[in-house]
Amino acid sequence: MGGEMTEKSTLEWYAVKLIFEFIITGDPNPEKIDKEYSTDKTYEESIMLIKASSFDHAYSITELKAKESEYDLINPYDETVNYKFAEAIDCFQLFDEELETGTELYSRFLTVSKDITRDEFIDQYYPDTIKED
Repeated sequence: MGGEMTEKSTLEWYAVKLIFEFIITGDPNPEKIDKEYSTDKTYEESIMLIKASSFDHAYSITELKAKESEYDLINPYDETVNYKFAEAIDCFQLFDEELETGTELYSRFLTVSKDITRDEFIDQYYPDTIKED
């Protein structure tokens, strides 16, 4: 034994980006259809904070937790909505020792043509962003 460690026992913080899908089945109740009704498909992007020993371990924990959060419900239009985990798409190791105000939880680099303006970039990659005039 002699104090040797065969496994990495130090746990680190990871931020894992997940995609969830809303799967809608069934026919809507025609009497309940209003101006809010849409046939568009919806996905949710979520970032989950995980304490793990490695990137692979973080993905494993995240996938278990994500599957535990799946649910089914009936929407206001009498359709069945299945909230399903689709995929863990990225993992970011946090380098701060303690979580506190200002701790970076996630980042990624996006490379675009130098001819694209900041507004064009935001419109393309973050179309749901509300702009201030």
